[in-house]
Amino acid sequence: MRPAILLVLFPLLTTATKWCTKFDVFGDMHAPEFNGIPDRCVELDLFRAGLTDTDAKNIAKALASHPNLKRLGLSENSISEAGAVALAEAVESNRVIEKLKLLDQDVEDGVAEITKATRKRLWKKLKKNEDNVYTKGDDEQLAKQIRMEEVADGVTKHVLKEGSGNTVPGHGANVKVKYQGTLANGDEFDSGTIDFSLGVGKVIKCWDKAFASMVKGEKAFLVCSADQAYGAAGKGSKIKGGATLKFAVELLSFEGASVEVATPEERATQAEQIKKATEKDEKWLAKKSIRRVKVADGLIKHVLKEGKMDDGVKLYPGDGANVKFKYDGKLATGEHIQSGTADFSLGGKHVLPCWETAAWTMQKGETAFLICGPEHAYGSRGDGKKIKPGATVKFLVKVMAIRGITVNEKGVATLSAEGRARVKRDKLAHKAEEAKHKAQEAAEKGMKAEVALKKLEDAKAKEL
Repeated sequence: MRPAILLVLFPLLTTATKWCTKFDVFGDMHAPEFNGIPDRCVELDLFRAGLTDTDAKNIAKALASHPNLKRLGLSENSISEAGAVALAEAVESNRVIEKLKLLDQDVEDGVAEITKATRKRLWKKLKKNEDNVYTKGDDEQLAKQIRMEEVADGVTKHVLKEGSGNTVPGHGANVKVKYQGTLANGDEFDSGTIDFSLGVGKVIKCWDKAFASMVKGEKAFLVCSADQAYGAAGKGSKIKGGATLKFAVELLSFEGASVEVATPEERATQAEQIKKATEKDEKWLAKKSIRRVKVADGLIKHVLKEGKMDDGVKLYPGDGANVKFKYDGKLATGEHIQSGTADFSLGGKHVLPCWETAAWTMQKGETAFLICGPEHAYGSRGDGKKIKPGATVKFLVKVMAIRGITVNEKGVATLSAEGRARVKRDKLAHKAEEAKHKAQEAAEKGMKAEVALKKLEDAKAKEL
């Protein structure tokens, strides 16, 4: 059994010092004794290492405070429920570990196997760690947090210090900022002071959106998803593809275009309202949502009811199709804005970008909950007194009808059932019109024949 392990682990031993095996934690294999998990270990593979509950409990003690271990493989050993519980308790206090494999444990008869409840407990905490991008160093900064704002999908802003005034930089404004950028693990990759024009693509999308929400002198901690940063491509050797980035920032000054916003006190109250409304929506969506779809950056669609298929085919509105929506809208604070029905043509640009962009992905009869960031809603202008500049809005919508060209899942254009019925009606009407025209022509020919015959009879009568 041991040679097989060596064959499996050999590439790990020769390619990366952060990958560890049982030889790193148990020392002399002829008289194995647990020596702890070295801090350098990021992944530890103890597959088929002959481990028992005693070993699992020793590993758990080391795991509880380990600073770097992300993945731990313990499959095909002899760990029972007792050992798994010890590991689960250790994982509860560790925010780094993301993967722990405990498959196919060979325990003695009469010894409790690992329960579903313990596996679920492990999975929930591991998933939480996997989704967590905050380090202990970040926690020290966030201890100063005044409030948190979801500026856009993938852009979270933790306000650490309020600025002055009630204006934020507008599109094209020249802003001056101080920043320190770190990776998800806390490693710094850049810092300094920089001037740039806001909203024109000179910096990552996260910055364009976050600084458009900040007043002069405001300090914040930004968390930017890969989609709002450097995407799948990454940047240079430090920022890998798909990396989440974090920034401690301060808006030092700005010149040029500006937008009036709420005062710091009003924003704090609003942030609390948004938090409560978001929690309420999340509980509701947890019960109602069939699936979550990221339609675009800043536009999320939760499908609540699937649409109707047309002869077994899913059909979506095509370019120029007319769509009828039934809608009910509210602000991120939960305050109702408006409700009703709306007809619009795709490609016409006469409705909210949020509606049009989402409509391309929806079938007749589909019901969905849309979360629209400001770039897909009313932007930096707002709309009236209720909808302030930069507001996120939410809509419960249902597609009542699709008229005109539709496309299937492969993008092939076709007519909707209503469109086909209309074409059929038009064809029947056309045929009826043709039949009528022919009847008229026949009647006219009949009349002409009668006139000619009458003339012939009159001519013969005169000859007599």
